[in-house]
Amino acid sequence: MSSFSESEARSIIQRFAVPFFILGTFLIALLFWLVPRWLGLQDAVALRHWVALGSFAPALMALILQISDSQTRQDWMQDRGAENLVLSILAVGALYFICLPYASTTPVQVSLWGWTARVMLFIAGGAVLYTVLRQAVFPQSLQGWLVWLAAALAYPLLMLLAWAIWTQFGASAQINLPEGGAGGLVLSLLASYVYLFLFGGALGGEPGWRGWLLPRLLNRLPVWVAVLVVGVVEALWVVPLYFNGYYLSGDSLWQELAGRGLLTLVHAVWLGWVWVRWQGNLFPVMLLRMGMAVTPLFIAITPLSWGFLAVIALILLLNLRRFEMHSG
Repeated sequence: MSSFSESEARSIIQRFAVPFFILGTFLIALLFWLVPRWLGLQDAVALRHWVALGSFAPALMALILQISDSQTRQDWMQDRGAENLVLSILAVGALYFICLPYASTTPVQVSLWGWTARVMLFIAGGAVLYTVLRQAVFPQSLQGWLVWLAAALAYPLLMLLAWAIWTQFGASAQINLPEGGAGGLVLSLLASYVYLFLFGGALGGEPGWRGWLLPRLLNRLPVWVAVLVVGVVEALWVVPLYFNGYYLSGDSLWQELAGRGLLTLVHAVWLGWVWVRWQGNLFPVMLLRMGMAVTPLFIAITPLSWGFLAVIALILLLNLRRFEMHSG
């Protein structure tokens, strides 16, 4: 009876996998983003850690759906899987403390709530990192590694170009450089890249959005439509962050929501195009997402930047349509 019930439950999950994923992703995020605030938690540092933990909801939900399959569970724990999982968790924790002084204003000492979220963050990050590394396809040539480097640097370099052109014509736009000269800048950049790869959306979001949801939408939708649908879902997913105090701005709420939603949709086109062109290899997508997270720390986004982003997104979207027509 139990065997039949488990098989039946697995069949239902597989049949409605996409709705399960979306619903689960929203619920997990809401749990970490809103419940601490509703419980009266006023510790801003602790809340920041709970927000980071909630950002792992897409990857965690994808992981839950993957290991719901018994064969996947067996594969997951083969080849010293438990030992490697523990090592991944420890590695994420170690990198957190190494990069923290150079990539974040978060203090090392936090409250009990903060430490609770921090430990859970290491566990979530380690589990997702372990899974991603098991499935990763790494370049076999120097040219391949250079392409990956280009994926990590394309977005900040484009935003730097837009900033340079914008300021060349007398407009003001801020650029933030850390103290310590060139050495301080390099150290801060490297630490920020690693820190935000782990905790800025690349590791927590992309294994779910582009690694799990997008391939399944492609079974039902044209590729360019599927890419946009993922962007819309992701844009709706971040809305609760405007109600827990994480996103603060002097603009009206609707202006903020519209701007954030549009930027998320534009980013989704970029990320989706990279996923398609690299035939589902997730690592270049995560590197591009990492660059998107790092850039605002150093370079102000100008109106010209928005124009660059929108035009390139439109070109990439048209390219996806043409790519699909040629593939068909």
